[in-house]
Amino acid sequence: MKAARVQGAADSLRFNISYYTTRCERFGGFEDRDSSGIHVIYLKSLSTGCDCSDTLHMEQVPYAFKTPAAGTYYYKWGPFDGAIDTIVIN
Repeated sequence: MKAARVQGAADSLRFNISYYTTRCERFGGFEDRDSSGIHVIYLKSLSTGCDCSDTLHMEQVPYAFKTPAAGTYYYKWGPFDGAIDTIVIN
C-alpha cells in the first residue's frame, strides 16, 4: 500500500492509495486509528469467495480527510509498510 499526495480543495488533504489485490477481493473502505501520535490508515477488503488462483494486479482509490489544525502530523499507510509520511500544516 503506497500513498501519493494529490492536489485538491484547500480544506482537505487528498491522496491516491495504490495497492495490490486479486479478483477475489474488492475494496471495502478504509479503517484508520491513531497509534502513538501516528495516524495509521488501513485498507479493508471484502472477499468475493471465488477461486483465488489468479495473479495480483494494482488498484488505486482516493483518500481524503479534512485539513486538521496547524501542526505536524504523521501518517502511515497500512500495517506492513514502515514508511511514515510527515505533513506540516501552517
